[in-house]
Amino acid sequence: MKTWLIGFAVLTCALGSVITADQMGLLRATPNTSAPPSTVSNQARAVATSSASGEATAPAEPAPEDLGERLLRPPSPTCSKAETPIIFGHGDVASQAGISIVTVRPHTGGATVSATGRIAFPTNRHATLASRADGIVAEVAVDLGQAVEAGTVLLRIDSSALGRALAQLHQAQSQLGLWQQTAQRHRQLSAEGIGRAAELTTAESRLREAEAELDAARQTLHTLGLSTAELTAALAGETIDQHLLMRAPFAGSVIAVEAAPGEHCARGEVLVTVADTAQVWALLDVPERDLNHVRLGQQIAVRSDAGGGDPVVGQVTWIAPTVDARTRTVPVRVELNNADAAFRSGQFVVAAIPQAGDAALSVISRDAVQWDGCCNVVFVPGASDHEFRVRKIQVDHRAGTEVAIAEGLKPGEQVVTTGSWLLKTEILKGSIGAGCCEVH
Repeated sequence: MKTWLIGFAVLTCALGSVITADQMGLLRATPNTSAPPSTVSNQARAVATSSASGEATAPAEPAPEDLGERLLRPPSPTCSKAETPIIFGHGDVASQAGISIVTVRPHTGGATVSATGRIAFPTNRHATLASRADGIVAEVAVDLGQAVEAGTVLLRIDSSALGRALAQLHQAQSQLGLWQQTAQRHRQLSAEGIGRAAELTTAESRLREAEAELDAARQTLHTLGLSTAELTAALAGETIDQHLLMRAPFAGSVIAVEAAPGEHCARGEVLVTVADTAQVWALLDVPERDLNHVRLGQQIAVRSDAGGGDPVVGQVTWIAPTVDARTRTVPVRVELNNADAAFRSGQFVVAAIPQAGDAALSVISRDAVQWDGCCNVVFVPGASDHEFRVRKIQVDHRAGTEVAIAEGLKPGEQVVTTGSWLLKTEILKGSIGAGCCEVH
């Protein structure tokens, strides 16, 4: 009997311990229903990792859908912070504060289609200059690769054609003066009633012929390369350069010289090539099946087919209206900034074209995005090196340490990354209690 009582007491104590432990949550995990979904999800992943490995593991970075609503919240239409610029006292303040600026990239994290092509100079910024008449090269005034301004003299050519044209100009000018005087005299005689109408008619006819001959002489000299100022000087009897002058039609670089002093050149023979290398075209051959992903104004990243160097973002400015019957491709032109001479004419390139769903997205570092109390914003350079402006944005999704922007930024624009938090403090100075909305 005593033994039975002792056993009953032990069993009762054991049951009490189990109930107490269960109530304390030590035997099974009780979800924290008051925590937000992102916290619960992180805790669940941490518990699962801990259970599998037998040791505690820090929660992994949240997936984009677990970040909550704030990062993906659309801009407030009543927010007025973007209307106020942030201006430092001078440009050094921004650099001393550690503010760094990067270029916005096009979204390439999604699916893309590729297209190959080649680099070419814009047709209106590439000139092959030929001699305007037969002659002898008297001087080559530029070197290969030399930068030139519009109007810079490139070559001087001795040509008898210029001498004949100048002689015709002066002869036509002299004849015009003679017939102007003759016609004026016959008009006076006719007015006095002593002139003959036939003589007046003949004089005025010869006057018109002389005017036409002078216009033709001017046009001949203009075709040979004389400017309006030089023609005016020649008509005034002033001395002008007796050489045919070959001038640069625009600012650029000399990329080819096919002449040497003393060489004979024929009319129409190409002697110098000038190109503006700061802008180039990527002429892509886009497969017909992928043409639905391309549109005018779209930003596309282009890189050298040989590899090396960062991709350069350009804009689609032309899509051919025809399909090549042999290759089933469509020519597409992308304009590229080539200020750093990354591309050369004739170079083969490869373009990554975002598929239609991601074509409008831009990519920036997550550090560039700040919450101003009602909107996600970034900061872009203003009119000077010490001015910045607020730009409201719409985030599409987050991918690691970067975010894809659906609205507010375009590839190729500049945006502040490091130091954006400092700029945020500037726009929030007067916002608490008086801004467009509550500051969280």
